[in-house]
Amino acid sequence: MRLLQFGWMASTKEALYADESARDVATTENLLKKHQELDDDIRAHEDDFREITGLGGQLLQRNPMLTDVAERLQLLNAEHQAVMHGWSEKGDWLWQCLDLQLLNRKADQTEAVTSSHEIFLANTDLGVSHRQKELLFFMKMRCVVDRVLCSVKL
Repeated sequence: MRLLQFGWMASTKEALYADESARDVATTENLLKKHQELDDDIRAHEDDFREITGLGGQLLQRNPMLTDVAERLQLLNAEHQAVMHGWSEKGDWLWQCLDLQLLNRKADQTEAVTSSHEIFLANTDLGVSHRQKELLFFMKMRCVVDRVLCSVKL
C-alpha cells in the first residue's frame, strides 16, 4: 500500500481539525468555501482509496496469513471513516456558525434601526393641543410597531 495515501489522510485530518475562527459572515463563508474545496479533494482521492482497499482485499484472498496487509487495510478504513466523519462534523459546525453570524448581523441591524426610536419613545412631552397629543401618540405607537416587526423578522 502507498504510504502517500496515509500522508494525504493525515494532512486532510489536520485541515479538518484546524482551529479556525468564524468571527463574522465573510470569514465563515470563506471557511465554508475552503471546506467545499477539501470535499472536492476528498472525492478526488476516493478512487485511490477503492483501488488500494481492492488490491489489499485481493492480496488477503490469495494469502490470508498476510496480517500486515490486514492491519493496514483496517487502519486505512479507520482513517477513511475518520476523514469522512470529520468532514461532515466540521461542515455542520460551519453552517451553524454562519447561521449564528447572520443572526448576529440581523440583530445588529435591528438594534440600529430601533435604537433611534428609543429617544423618541422616552420623550414625555405630549404637546399642548389635543391634536398634537393624538399625533404624538400615534407616532409613538408606530415606533413600537416598527420595533416589534423588526424583532419578529429575526
